[in-house]
Amino acid sequence: MNCILEGKIVTLVPMEDCHKAELISVLLSPKVWEYTWRTIHTTEELDQVLTDALANKNNGSQIPFTILDQASGKIIGTTRAGDLDMANRNAEIGWTWLSPDYWRTGVNTECKFLLLRHCFEELHLMRVQFYVSGQNI
Repeated sequence: MNCILEGKIVTLVPMEDCHKAELISVLLSPKVWEYTWRTIHTTEELDQVLTDALANKNNGSQIPFTILDQASGKIIGTTRAGDLDMANRNAEIGWTWLSPDYWRTGVNTECKFLLLRHCFEELHLMRVQFYVSGQNI
């Protein structure tokens, strides 16, 4: 489950500990968290969220990706498949947090397409649902 998903405008690479510093600098903006159930105010809080994502990757319950902008190669956010249930062949996708500079650019749409394709074609899941916070109006 450690694969790279490549699209036309983004590349999703497996999240690694070495991505955390850049992800923190990109995602620390209060705008990123405005429509989520999370309240992130500090570097330490965001570091813990990313540490948890990596722990969930290691225990097999999630597949977190770091989102790279194809044009610049810069890290611009993160997304993941989670609540993996391989026995019943289902998962959720979501947990997508992007730099506000990339909102409404097609990045999130392509991320979801890449995740859906990966879940159905590579993981051979039968059911994939979207996870969206109730705060995301």
